Amino acid sequence: MTNSLPSEYLFPFLFITLAVLYCFRLARAERLLDRAFVPVVISVSVVLSFVRFGSLSLSEYLLSLSPSYSIGLISLALIVLYERLCGKKILSRRDLLIFSVWNVIMSGLLFLSYLGFIDADLYYQGYGFSVWLMVPAVSAITLALLRYPLAFIFAAYLVSYDIGLLHSENIWDYMTDGILFILSLVILSVYAVKLVLRTLRPEGNQAR
Repeated sequence: MTNSLPSEYLFPFLFITLAVLYCFRLARAERLLDRAFVPVVISVSVVLSFVRFGSLSLSEYLLSLSPSYSIGLISLALIVLYERLCGKKILSRRDLLIFSVWNVIMSGLLFLSYLGFIDADLYYQGYGFSVWLMVPAVSAITLALLRYPLAFIFAAYLVSYDIGLLHSENIWDYMTDGILFILSLVILSVYAVKLVLRTLRPEGNQAR
């Protein structure tokens, strides 16, 4: 496995922390631990993430599946974890839907290019200064002017790319990955199903 940068352990740690959090809540440990709940969850997560069981830690096992995870996926995991731990929302439903639509569109374009449906190698164009570097820049500025908190995620793409937070020198690797694409599809699908059920519900009530 390629030597990972310290920053690339962030998503595995966030993922493991979310898993520990849900396990503790299923066991109803939150009431038992009271104020110690959050410190205990984080402490257990640190041990599970970085202490080696055999030849690798759990974080290293996750990194062996994918050498790096996008800043978009890390941002989403961080937002979800903060909301679950602290009970405070960072992104509204509108922001989350905009983010999911953006991820699906960008990932879709990349996949179509990879499959040959677009007569251009979009991934190759992600190296160096290109139009694809301008996309998150324009998105960040536009969302900041509209006062959407989502602007911070797009700004994070640019900052992390500029300082080389991941091994990759391609802007696409900072913006999206397969897991983020699937999660975004799930978010949009769940919202679409809820919207359909909400629109059909009044008709069912009238029929009764």
